[in-house]
Amino acid sequence: MEGKGIQVDFTTLRPSEQVASEQEDLRKRREETTLREKANFLGIIESSAGQELITMIEARLMERISTLVKEDPQATAYHKLLQDLGHKKNMAEKAIATLYGKQLKVKR
Repeated sequence: MEGKGIQVDFTTLRPSEQVASEQEDLRKRREETTLREKANFLGIIESSAGQELITMIEARLMERISTLVKEDPQATAYHKLLQDLGHKKNMAEKAIATLYGKQLKVKR
């Protein structure tokens, strides 16, 4: 005749239900701590000091990107293409404005 007893966790030699409950409590506490840390981070980055830090990092990143673009032939070529396209766009907008202006003069 087999008797049923309390299930025991072999690593702790304590009841399995108790071990599972303690592990769940620990998981919940860790999750809450993580959420609090994340919430505190928002307060830090939204402060004036946090904004100054972000602005400083952005400026340094832009400097670094500029340096990398200047040193990389492929990036330099892409940058030049974008500049050329921007220049051509500006010329096209001026041409349209000029043509539109001439049409208005003719209609008067």
